[in-house]
Order: sequence, then C-alpha cells, then structure tokens
Amino acid sequence: TDSGFDPRVLTQADRAAMTKLITGQSIAGAQALDVSAAYETSRDVQLLYLKRLVAEVDAEIAAGHDESWWQTYFSKNILYFQSNYIRRLPKMNIVVAGTQFPDFAVVTSDGYLDIIEIKKPGTVLLREDTSRHNFYWSMDIAKAISQVENYIDNIVKMADAICVKLHNEQGIDFKIIKPRGIIIAGKASDFAGNSKQADDFRRLNEGLKNVRILPYDELSQGLKNTIVSIEQLSQANQDKTKGKLASKSPKKSSS
Repeated sequence: TDSGFDPRVLTQADRAAMTKLITGQSIAGAQALDVSAAYETSRDVQLLYLKRLVAEVDAEIAAGHDESWWQTYFSKNILYFQSNYIRRLPKMNIVVAGTQFPDFAVVTSDGYLDIIEIKKPGTVLLREDTSRHNFYWSMDIAKAISQVENYIDNIVKMADAICVKLHNEQGIDFKIIKPRGIIIAGKASDFAGNSKQADDFRRLNEGLKNVRILPYDELSQGLKNTIVSIEQLSQANQDKTKGKLASKSPKKSSS
C-alpha cells in the first residue's frame, strides 16, 4: 500500500484488534487509533525480538542440543520462524489401533495443515556414493522422510475425525488437503566448498513429494531476510515522509 504497511510485523492479537476497530467493533468511547504510531511501535518491537531470536538460535545450533530440546524450543518459537504459520496444534490423539500421528503440526495462514518433524542440527543430510560420484539421503534423513510420509497418509485417512475433534475440543478450524511435511534437520553449511553436494541436495529435495528438508541455518537465514525486508521498508517510508515534508516546506524567495 502507499503507507508501506507490512502485516508481518503485527501479531495475531494486533490484527484481530485492528480488524475490530476498523469494522466498528471497538469499545464505545475509546480513543481513535493512531495507525501510523501503532505500526511503528509494533515494527520496532518485532525487529527487536527477531534480532534476539536470530542471535539465540545461531548460538543454540552450535550448542549440540538433542532432539527433545529442539522439540521443546520449536514448540515455543516455530510461529516466529515461518511467517505463514499462525497456530501450533496439540497432539492429534485420535484413538485408532496401529495409527501414529505427529507430535508437531501447525496451521498455515490460509487455513491448511503442515507437519513438522524435528531432528538435530548435527544430523548428517547426505552420504556420498564414491563409485558414482553422487550423493544420497543419509539413513537418518531417509527414515525421517518415511516417517513423515506415514504421518501424512494417516492424517489424510482420518482427516474428518481430526478436524471435528480439534474443532469441538479446541475451537480450531482448518483444512486437511495434501498436508506438507517439513523436516528441520542438519545444516546447509556442511555443503560449503562442495557445489556437487549442494546441487544434489537441491535435486533430492525438489524430488520429494509433499516433504521438504529444511536445514537449521536456512531457517535462521529466513529470519535474517525478514529483518532486512522490514528494515528496508522502514527506511523507504522514512525517506518518503522526508520527501513529502520537503515538498511542503515554503520555498525561499530569491532576492
């Protein structure tokens, strides 16, 4: 928009409150909202938090935590790492003999379901076939892919029961149509200096159906890109404001 408004810097509560205000549902007698000031404050808070989160996750990646630690960490912070995630779901405890469901799932901004599988940053992503000079998925990643594919199959089969259960018990509404599986594991920096390995990782990743391997450092880089985007937008707005003020200032008459 002309104002440069970026909804990514607003929380869900912010958006809900602004929606109520705009649609006339605000509390009677409440003062009018200064949208510009509210946006700038929210942006500054968001930038502060994102910068702290980037520094934190980069330090934790190097700390060598186990999978359970990372599962707890992401259960608290996953919504900040992906701007299109709006809610983390509780475990889908649908009682069906022999059926497994993931511990970690999220609802996307367009109302669909993603499955998250957490592995360690130190997980090896690829192994090398030295006889053919190609790379293939490591055993840990191959097992994770198989597990997530099984989760997706089970969820699709039980889609109606899952949606009804979470609607009735949690008031959560979403759709289950071709859920995506995201496996957070390893580091892309392990491919540094080996373009063949990096290229094979991309080929293998793109060849997966409904599953994606997301290295930890790519997750961190996504946060850094968001910070840069917000800062650039902020600077552009400031430059635009200065330009408008300069154009409105009275011109000195020449003597």
